[in-house]
Amino acid sequence: MHQNETTLTPIFRYIITRLEENITIDNKNCILEINKFIESIREYNESFTSVKMSNTDEFIFDVTISLLKQVEEDIESAKLFWQKSLLEIENQQCANCQVCKNCRLYYWHELGEILFQIENCYKQDKSYIPLRILPRRIYKHLEPSANLKEIYQKKSKFERVNLKDYILILKGMSSSTPSILNSVFDTDEYDGGGIYINYQGIGIVIDPGYHFVRNLHHYGLNVLDINLVIITHEHIDHNNDMRLIDDLNATVSNGHRIVWLMDEVSYNVANIYQKSETGFSEKNNLLIKIYPQNEFKLSCYDGKLEEIDNLIKFVFFKTEHIFSCDKKLKKHTFGCRFTFLEDNRCLVYTSDTRYFPEISKELKYADIVIANISGVYEDDYMLVKPKERHLGYYGCFSILKDCYLEYEHAPKLFMISEFWNGQNDIRYDVAKQMQENIINIGIKETRIVPAEKGMYVQISDAYLRCNQCGKFCEKYLIKRPSTLTEAVKIVCSECYYE
Repeated sequence: MHQNETTLTPIFRYIITRLEENITIDNKNCILEINKFIESIREYNESFTSVKMSNTDEFIFDVTISLLKQVEEDIESAKLFWQKSLLEIENQQCANCQVCKNCRLYYWHELGEILFQIENCYKQDKSYIPLRILPRRIYKHLEPSANLKEIYQKKSKFERVNLKDYILILKGMSSSTPSILNSVFDTDEYDGGGIYINYQGIGIVIDPGYHFVRNLHHYGLNVLDINLVIITHEHIDHNNDMRLIDDLNATVSNGHRIVWLMDEVSYNVANIYQKSETGFSEKNNLLIKIYPQNEFKLSCYDGKLEEIDNLIKFVFFKTEHIFSCDKKLKKHTFGCRFTFLEDNRCLVYTSDTRYFPEISKELKYADIVIANISGVYEDDYMLVKPKERHLGYYGCFSILKDCYLEYEHAPKLFMISEFWNGQNDIRYDVAKQMQENIINIGIKETRIVPAEKGMYVQISDAYLRCNQCGKFCEKYLIKRPSTLTEAVKIVCSECYYE
């Protein structure tokens, strides 16, 4: 049976269908056929069922026959009879459920619409009663073959990796480069993305850019694994998928709430959607505008978030990346420093920024650094001149050098992220060259790694996950990619010798 059907629905459906096929109602054969059909229902009910037909059922059949006969004789008197019978049907009481009563009313209104062109108010205000049947060739496409919400909530494309307290790199190239190269080479292999962190069950996303959601799904995660989203500035490689995250969450979740920590421009965009009630609903989202400051507490915005404050300490520091047309520095962009309190470990994400001496102090307690390098040029690579808007080679090397010389500290892991590769792969060689350069100035405890999509970092000890055996390891080799789109691979010493 269809949804909202009752035992009377097939009978009503037949009557309505026959009347629509003979809309002029001057065909006595049609009325006679319907009359015979109703009588056959009565006879069948008396002969083959133990339950007698109720008075309300008898009444609806009687008034139907009477109405059709009066339509044949006088349309105006038939209309008055229809209105009078409607009041009686509305006042009838029976042992059947409310759906059944609505079924009778729906049917009677349908008769009024077919015979007298009186609009059926039940079509808009009440539950739909299926008095018509679509052709099977159409109906089969309307039958849901699966509950997509349940599928999304319970299953991902690949089996979820059972890990705890980790950083997952989901970012490849930066800016619009992936989109351009995918178009040029008619492929979908060039990736943007972002960063995903899971700590004590709290899912944090940083800068969900181009292809971020696709990459998240590829590694067995989905939007229900996201509790916080941090967007450091408004460029497409840092906020492209923010709208998609919100839309997916609104569609597949049951009130799952996401906290957004956003730069001023991205916040204003999301706020427009929220105020116009076309996205980022207040029920599912908390929008917070971030200004660079010394320390940030989520519980100041919502006391329920105190649990996160007790696990992670947030600091958002200024960056120098975006300039106005008259060369004035915009002050709304920021980088992030996270202290994971349970493990007493510190992660610094530089975001996009040019090198300036003050930024080095943010690394003085860092165990893990993710630095966005962007493109590398000759004078930048030769440590002669820094880039104007990005760290580049000069900036990455300089913040490591400053931190070591001024604060006598060096991070255990320094991940170079967001290469602008163009058509040449510089990832492996740049990381290897920087490793040699920092060793020459006395930094021996820092490992330089090109951060690429699919790399897992264990927060507690900054170990990387072997791409072959899946174990986190302290000693590993970095495998040079053979193509521009191939991911940099990590191989532990055991797998390498095997």
